[in-house]
Amino acid sequence: IVGMLFENLGNVDLRFHSSGIFLWFALGCVSVLSVEKTQNSKLRIPNLKLKIPIMILFSALFLFIFSYFSLKPLIAEVYFRKGVEYRNRKTWTKAINMYKKTIQFNRGHLKAYYRLAFAYARVGKIEEAFRVYYQLSKLAPDYADIHYNLAKLYTSTKNYKKAAEKLKIAVKMNPYND
Repeated sequence: IVGMLFENLGNVDLRFHSSGIFLWFALGCVSVLSVEKTQNSKLRIPNLKLKIPIMILFSALFLFIFSYFSLKPLIAEVYFRKGVEYRNRKTWTKAINMYKKTIQFNRGHLKAYYRLAFAYARVGKIEEAFRVYYQLSKLAPDYADIHYNLAKLYTSTKNYKKAAEKLKIAVKMNPYND
């Protein structure tokens, strides 16, 4: 554990929390346990019978909270990659389930929303595809491909007026897209 803490202390991957916080917490716990100041300003070894269980409890709680928030993005990414594998195999229902789990763990995973909407459209759940694309358009309003895909969906439902509106928005946002 100590090796992992020192390795991640200088980590530059900003998607995940650094374990530096945990390292300094652990060092603080060790220093509190090892030295105690008396009234005469002399240092002595403290009575550890009472402090160790309390420190273990706080350390366990801190470790649980820290790991929960650190692992959520990793778990979301695992589900997303499984969804991509199922998509590549054209197993759309399983891909949909994996993309939903990705979004449960990371509500800001834009690729998961995008691919979920696409998968819904592939299995014929057009209303669900519309719902997810509109959710995504709130999260990423300047993403032209959302409007392009909405135009395609409106065309498939023979709503040509809405399709034209969405296509105009997509072209306005990204005039150089093929």
